[in-house]
Amino acid sequence: MTPIGEHEVVVTSDFNVAKAFIEALGADHLSTAFQNSLWLEGWVKMLAQPRGITPLFCMVRNPEGRALLLLPLCLRKKRFRRIIEGADLGVSDYIAPVMASCFVPTPSEWTQLWQRIVAALPRHDVLRLTKVPPSVGNRPNPLTWISARHVLELQAHGVAISTPWETCALRIFSKSRREKFRKSWRKMAEFGELHFRCVTDPTEMTGLFEQLVAQRLHRFASLKRNDPLRDPNHLNFYRSLVANGANAGFVRLLLIEIDGRPVAMQFGVCHGNAFHLLIPTFFDGPWAHLGPGMLLSARTMQWAAENGFTYFDFTIGNESYKARLGAVAHDLHEIVVAGSWRGMPTLAAVRLKAWIKRRPLLLSIVRKCSRWSISPSRWHPRD
Repeated sequence: MTPIGEHEVVVTSDFNVAKAFIEALGADHLSTAFQNSLWLEGWVKMLAQPRGITPLFCMVRNPEGRALLLLPLCLRKKRFRRIIEGADLGVSDYIAPVMASCFVPTPSEWTQLWQRIVAALPRHDVLRLTKVPPSVGNRPNPLTWISARHVLELQAHGVAISTPWETCALRIFSKSRREKFRKSWRKMAEFGELHFRCVTDPTEMTGLFEQLVAQRLHRFASLKRNDPLRDPNHLNFYRSLVANGANAGFVRLLLIEIDGRPVAMQFGVCHGNAFHLLIPTFFDGPWAHLGPGMLLSARTMQWAAENGFTYFDFTIGNESYKARLGAVAHDLHEIVVAGSWRGMPTLAAVRLKAWIKRRPLLLSIVRKCSRWSISPSRWHPRD
């Protein structure tokens, strides 16, 4: 590998330049779904720009001009502080770089490169990367080699899937869970003609997605819980994914319906060998006690396996239903670096919070005193 000191590091806010750079990384580049070009385009146009937040795309090339790495970030201002963070803004579940397949740095080489990336960034008071996964594709995520990191209590969950599905289901689900699924499907069929299907047509997906949103907003309001989809920018972001990602095979909507009426729906994205479940919901009705959300999750897992996916990603959140569907927890990391004296209070607060989390007794006391919720839930199918 060419010495890191000879690599070029450039930062741009132009998404078109970043998109061309991702293409230059090669068709076999490594990334998560949340750094996919379709995802980033919607993120820039529907979230960053309307909020006056500056996208930052860090691009690394070797001396021969070969594209090696792109790291999507953003710069926002909060009171008197300038904060650089991952390209998230509440929608991206993982923060990671996009890497060429030939880019295989050692931890020491990455440390040198990281110092150059930070030096190339605009002036900032805090650099904070949250929800950093341990790997990108089949490679270690080099962001986890940064020393200024700690493990979050928030975790990601997923499970390896395979065919034949009958054999995979024996491995994933308990005997009682399999029997419960069979019984629920049989009883739900008593209400009418029962079907599971995957929607790929953009026009139909658009209409069904609006039904999904309306149901979620109604359900969350009845539970007196905040739903991110109430934010028009968030909602427009997902609408843009539907509009631009359906034909590309990036987004899929799956549902169970009775006599053509949706009973439960799930919206997710396809990337590499994985299907990522993002938004599940179910509809009220006499079948609600049969657990249509859990039943649809199992059916979606089967669909994913039979369509060539080898990993079903429930993404972030520590909800208990994921374990009942065979999911395994994976740690997520957070990196916080102070860029100036204004960032020191943030750094101190993050370190204190991480220190408390590592002490269960103290953590329980803090939670009882302040009702401090550390693991926010986002989506909840019903069991």
